[in-house]
Amino acid sequence: MIIGGHHVTGLPESLDKPFDVGVMGEGEGALSDIVELLKHGNSYTTTDLKKIPNLVFRDTHGNLILNPKRPLLAPEEIPVNQWDLLPKEHIVQHKILFHDGVVTSEALTGIFTARGCPYRCIFCARQVLWKEGGGYRVFPIDYVVDEMELLYKKYHISHIWFADDTFAVSKERLRKFIEELRKRKLLGVIKIPGVFVRSNLVDREVVDLLKELGVYRVTLGIESGSNKMLRYLKSGPITVQQVKNAIQLFAKQGIYVGGNIMLFSPHETPHDLALSYKLSQWFIKQPNAVSLDFYLTTPYPGTGLWNEAVREGVLDSKKVNSAKFVLLPKFLDVNKYIFFRNGKSTKFLQREWKRFYSLSERLRLKVEKTPGWETAIQRKEKENRLNDIRFAMKVRIRLFINNPLRGVWRLCTNSAVWKRIYFDTMQLLKNLKSQYT
Repeated sequence: MIIGGHHVTGLPESLDKPFDVGVMGEGEGALSDIVELLKHGNSYTTTDLKKIPNLVFRDTHGNLILNPKRPLLAPEEIPVNQWDLLPKEHIVQHKILFHDGVVTSEALTGIFTARGCPYRCIFCARQVLWKEGGGYRVFPIDYVVDEMELLYKKYHISHIWFADDTFAVSKERLRKFIEELRKRKLLGVIKIPGVFVRSNLVDREVVDLLKELGVYRVTLGIESGSNKMLRYLKSGPITVQQVKNAIQLFAKQGIYVGGNIMLFSPHETPHDLALSYKLSQWFIKQPNAVSLDFYLTTPYPGTGLWNEAVREGVLDSKKVNSAKFVLLPKFLDVNKYIFFRNGKSTKFLQREWKRFYSLSERLRLKVEKTPGWETAIQRKEKENRLNDIRFAMKVRIRLFINNPLRGVWRLCTNSAVWKRIYFDTMQLLKNLKSQYT
């Protein structure tokens, strides 16, 4: 059993059963080495594992072994996604999208055009994976457009969102993207329904380039309405006025904006919270605002926030309760998940959370009045359900092909399987009938 990601990277000493091995940092090299090791036999020794960089594991005596790190992959070394290894049902998801004043449900998938981030926000857990200068590496333009072209031509996906931590870092790169898409006659054909951007990088030219590229929604890490808190939380210069300017520039080009705000950060005063509330009120009134999510400031292992929380005695790194690490609670009782209380009472914190949460609900009710909302919701649910049914059918067919006896035995001895096949088949026929009538 192998675990990877920013948690085991930032806190490798937390490795425990059922996991045998942890992969720290980028996982491609280490995981590939483990697979090569196991190809030659079903067992391995401590000596074998010690030869693989980026691994953390415990020896036969329970001692923690931390292997050295390997250098970060160069952009050309990062493997190309092997989409043909995935069932199409796992590639495509239908999502609600806003564009040109209406709501639709479209099939889309996401890709990366870069890895890492040039900024060092104090709360960001992803940067823990690549601490070497932020590990920011951009993929070659033809590499990215090749992938977009494959997804469009082979899988008929015309909506592809970019999952980069920060997009639109370079205007020159945006121009090259546009030129390459135009050369392949894909500009305007493939739409980009989502990118993450930083407000201080946004000006009129960037907005115009994003519009030309096919972007019609962006997500902004607003984080706070207090300039003091922005200086603390974000790396590099960013102000509340820059946030407002960016949102208004996007509105002029018809680009929708989703916002994220952090609550209950270290050193946050009631005045800072009031400024965040004021900015949130302003945001939900903007014509291009489509979502506003409030996050509890959470000190993930390896981040600057984590170091401060340990230093101030907010948490004990040797007694970590993972159940407390909830960034975006979907309920109102949040007090047990707040790390940085700043001397505030439970009653005060609960009241503030409800105040902010109500703004998010107000915006949700506003966007649900957008033309096409109900139809889009119904189509999204129907298409995603069809995806699930198609995949379930493929799995059962594959079971019969690979092992007919086992397949027959399961059918004969498990009435639940019969019921499920009957339900799925009837649901599929019903959906197909409504789709093609």
